[in-house]
This record gives sequence, C-alpha cells and structure tokens, in this order.
Amino acid sequence: MTRRLLVHPLWVHAPAVLLIGMLLYALHQASPLPVYAPLHFNFYGRVNRWGDPREVFVTIVPLCLFWLGLGVLIDELWARSEVKRRFNWLSLLDEFTIAPLVAFTLYYLSLLRAPAPVFHLPVTQLVVLTGGAMGAAALLELLRPWRPPVTAEKHWAFDAAQDEIVARITSGQRWAYWERQNPAWMNGLLVALAFVFLGLAVGLGTHAPGVILPMVITLPLLLLPLGGLRVAVTPEGLRVRLGIFGLPLLTLPLQEIAAARLHDFSPLQDFGGYGIRINREMKAYFFQGTRGVLVRSRAGKKYLIGSDTPERLHAVLQAAGVAEG
Repeated sequence: MTRRLLVHPLWVHAPAVLLIGMLLYALHQASPLPVYAPLHFNFYGRVNRWGDPREVFVTIVPLCLFWLGLGVLIDELWARSEVKRRFNWLSLLDEFTIAPLVAFTLYYLSLLRAPAPVFHLPVTQLVVLTGGAMGAAALLELLRPWRPPVTAEKHWAFDAAQDEIVARITSGQRWAYWERQNPAWMNGLLVALAFVFLGLAVGLGTHAPGVILPMVITLPLLLLPLGGLRVAVTPEGLRVRLGIFGLPLLTLPLQEIAAARLHDFSPLQDFGGYGIRINREMKAYFFQGTRGVLVRSRAGKKYLIGSDTPERLHAVLQAAGVAEG
C-alpha cells in the first residue's frame, strides 16, 4: 500500500484559512492606507505612538501564516502516531491564535478611519470570530476520518555487531553498547534558534546593555541538546545522557532494573511533545519515533528510552540479564 504524503486532511484547517482570507480581503478593501496613523495605545486607550500602519500588518500577516503552518505540522505529527482515534485538541490551536489576531486587525482598520481614535477591547469581534472558528474546527475534527496505521511487520535480525556484544555478555568478557538518537531537524532548529537569540542580544544590547550578560549566559543552555540523546549499556548499568556535553539524565545499575520491554507510544497524545517528558505513568527521553524501550526499576519507577533501533537496545538489555516485562 502506498503511504500518503499527508495523513491528516488539510480541509480540517479550513476555518483558519478562511480567517486569513478575511484578513487579506479587509486589507485590500482598506487600501490605500494612510501614511501616518496610530500604532500604539496606552492603558486608557489613547494614542501614544504614531507611524506607518504597515508596521502592524507586516507583523500580523506572517504571524497568522506561522500559526497555520505550525497547526498543519502538529496535526500531521499527531495523525502519524495515532494508534487509536482520539479528539485532537491541538487541532484548534491555529484557530485559537489566528482568530484574535484577525479580530484585533479588523478593529484596528476601523480605528484608522476614526478622526479621534480611542482603543476599546473588541469583545464582540473576539467572541464571535474566536468562538465561531474554534466551533467549526472542532466539528471538522469530529468529522475527520481515521484509519488504523498500516505498518509493515518487523522481523528483527541480529547483525554482526550485536551478535558480538551478546556473545561477550554471555561469555563474561568486557563489553559496552551505545547508541544515540540525533535527528537532523533538531540540530538545525537549535542552531537557528541560537543565531536568532544572538541577533536579539546584539540588537537589544545597543539600547539596553544590561540584557547582554543574561542572554549570553542563557545561549549555551539552548545548545545543550545539540548532539542528541546518548544511551549506553555496560556491565555497570544503563545511562542516558544529553548532547555533546554528556549531561547526565538517567543512571540505573543493571541490578536495579526489574524488567524491560518494547513499548509503542504517541509523542503528542501521551506526552504532549518531544524531549524529556513526564506523564502520570513514566518519565520519557526521546527526540523522534513512536517506539522505545520501557524500563521498570525495582523501586517501581518507569522510564521510556527513545531509540532508533529499540529492538536492538531491548535485546542487549535481555542479554545482560534484564527480565522481560
């Protein structure tokens, strides 16, 4: 069976697209815009800054497109890991963010035509647009078709390297197994965020030098995950570390591991995202994938270890004497 390019249907995002279309149509109808207009209002609704109104629109329109794109991405990630049908509350995110932006923009356009503009919170526009858009999005989410994911049955075969590790374990020789989960998208995102953060530090530093030091101190924290998740199994135990600096996240001696088993999960449904996550049942470490190794300690704590080859990691733990379960 040929895998579809997109699992989540795009028509679910129709309310958000209609909102953006409404915004663009209103901007077209309002042209030509005045050269000089109110840009900011104080607590009492009075104008306290004037300028070119295009400053507002070149910010609002890209923000709307950003939230639409983010909504499509999140919903697609949800659908690809959806083991059973659940209502996707995240599908309302783009309508929840875009509708207020559109409501405020429509209200701002009306202020441009007022001789003495005074800002009042546009409650009616906010309630009507946001409530209507989210209601329509919820209905489309309920109507969204769902099909069980089609996955090929995996027949795991031991490779030569794994055979050697298992042979060393069973014969009592020195051995060590390690792997890492290091998606390219994460490294690219971290580097991009670091450059944006550095640019903000330089730009803000010219006006507020006091912010430079805190931002420079914070910058290395953004790069901590660079290099991915590193998992090692040795006779001493299981270790999970983060990034090229090897920040320790989890250390479990083998004798403290009661059992380990393969575990299928949904990153968004079960944990709300990727990275270092916690839910009511377990603590998890993963950057991609929908299958990992669930480790249970003798103290009763559970840890989900993400892996690009979970069957291999599970086999090594079993060979090291960890029980199945």
